[in-house]
Amino acid sequence: RLYGPESFAIFALFTAFLGSVSPGICGRYDVAQVVVKSKWERDVLFSLAIWISWSLSLLMFIAVLLFGNAILEYFGAEDLGKQVLVFPFGLAAFATVYTLRYYANSETRFGLIGKMSVVQAVAAALAAVFLAMFGEHGILLIYATALGYLTGAGYLFAKMYKGLSRVRFWPSRLHRRIAVKYWQFPVFNASTSFLDGITLSMPVFFLLRDYPDAVVGYYSLLLRVATAPIGFLSTAVAQVHLRRIAELVHRAEPALGHLWRTTFALAGIITVFGLILMVWGPAIFALVFGEDWREAG
Repeated sequence: RLYGPESFAIFALFTAFLGSVSPGICGRYDVAQVVVKSKWERDVLFSLAIWISWSLSLLMFIAVLLFGNAILEYFGAEDLGKQVLVFPFGLAAFATVYTLRYYANSETRFGLIGKMSVVQAVAAALAAVFLAMFGEHGILLIYATALGYLTGAGYLFAKMYKGLSRVRFWPSRLHRRIAVKYWQFPVFNASTSFLDGITLSMPVFFLLRDYPDAVVGYYSLLLRVATAPIGFLSTAVAQVHLRRIAELVHRAEPALGHLWRTTFALAGIITVFGLILMVWGPAIFALVFGEDWREAG
């Protein structure tokens, strides 16, 4: 209710940028933390993921600094101006919090991950409400989201400081050896993740160029409402599921049964939620977000 469709159009550009790049920004060494057996390899993979994500974010910052105006003009988002430089910072914050999440997952601290998700969501929501007092431009939603990522990362770092203090961040031969040992993650996993992210985010880029901002805003809110509960559930399940699969593989036990049970359970939940949106979507959007958002439903 505090932000209009036009604001969500600008915010959609940011989320599409994150959705395109973030899945493989760490070279998927963040995921590799969960599947390795030894903690010292896990620590090396953690620092590798941080180095790679921050380095790529810095390169994107330079690219946005040099070509940002041309990119914004192409998408009809010239109003952002130099504020588009916050995009790479948001990407670095996103990568950091997710690398920390997988570190916590490797230690089976699922409760901590759940608490962090709540802290992050509350921080972003409070920031969005506070910043709405200064206007309803979409850049304020971007600032609030980035602040949520930073808060989540800070919370995890504070809770896991003892373990993280042992991590060697300075690059060494050991980092190169571990990076080569787990080369499949950046070559196969990261590459397909990039392609999946770009495919899912591509509609936003086309809509921004060829349709009014209000249409893009409706589409953006619909995606957030439709995917947020599912994304929250799937992320929570994935954290446990990934660790469980790794344990089964390490013990040379069959994992297919566990995979099918998890898949069917998630499919059933998604089906129920999808049917509710299909039948009562417009009424729900009008009730929760205001009459102006009925079209999004």
